[in-house]
Amino acid sequence: MHGGPGLIGAHELRGQLALAEDHIHLNNAGVGPLTRAGQEAMHRMARLQSEQAFATIEEIIDVYNGSRAAFGALVGAPAENVSMMQTCAAAISQVALGLDYECGQEIVFCDQEYPSNAYPWYEAARRHQLVPRLITSEADFDLDLEKVLSAIGNKTKVVALSWVQYQSGTCSDLKTIKSECDRVGAWLVVDAIQGLGVIPFPEDAVMPDAICGGTHKWLCGPLGHGFLIMDEEKRAQLSPLLHGAITYGTPEDLVEPGKAMRTDCGRFEPGNPLLWGGVAGAGAGRRGGTIGNLPT
Repeated sequence: MHGGPGLIGAHELRGQLALAEDHIHLNNAGVGPLTRAGQEAMHRMARLQSEQAFATIEEIIDVYNGSRAAFGALVGAPAENVSMMQTCAAAISQVALGLDYECGQEIVFCDQEYPSNAYPWYEAARRHQLVPRLITSEADFDLDLEKVLSAIGNKTKVVALSWVQYQSGTCSDLKTIKSECDRVGAWLVVDAIQGLGVIPFPEDAVMPDAICGGTHKWLCGPLGHGFLIMDEEKRAQLSPLLHGAITYGTPEDLVEPGKAMRTDCGRFEPGNPLLWGGVAGAGAGRRGGTIGNLPT
């Protein structure tokens, strides 16, 4: 595991954006501006499809698959561990609703999670008769590590936390929490969307069981693209929520009833590539590093 790209300054980043000169943008935690590189990547794909359509499909797919590396590099993961998803919420839902559970198991998460990292877990609890264990925040919205650790026990199936909390900016101690999850055999599922692109992923962090992200915040990519990062062993433990030709092979394969599903990153990608978001998000992510030295 490594911390991904190096740091770039705010002025260097500004040069990669097409923001109006008189516009000061202060809400990347909501929606960030798309980089010039992201725009160019999107335009290139549009030209290929517009001018040559199916004749360029192999080139388009090659570029699309190559973009996985940019997302994996953010957390030090190989490209083959990156599944493209519609949104960060879709990635979280795939994990929450794709796992096998036993009645009475517990899901641990905190009271200040963004709704997209709460509702999927409540739905999983409803479907499978699980017990949600809600960690209460401190008066200043900080998340007490000892409260998190004490909530993890032998009945815990999943600990679902944001790496950076959207209301307070609190950073979760992923290394310590993952160690406790491993002790009891629980999954650590991390919503990383508020941190990726603005702070380096912890160099000493042990890889969570699943990392969910999206491109439209600090990565300065397009709206409507997410990704799910996990290794093959963990992927095999999730049942895909959506099924299509790519779930089982390629569009050229004939139907084989009973055919086993893919075990690679295409397991959760049922149909056409999420092309615009994938290539534009990766193009934006290759801007040169994580934002650093921001003015205070």
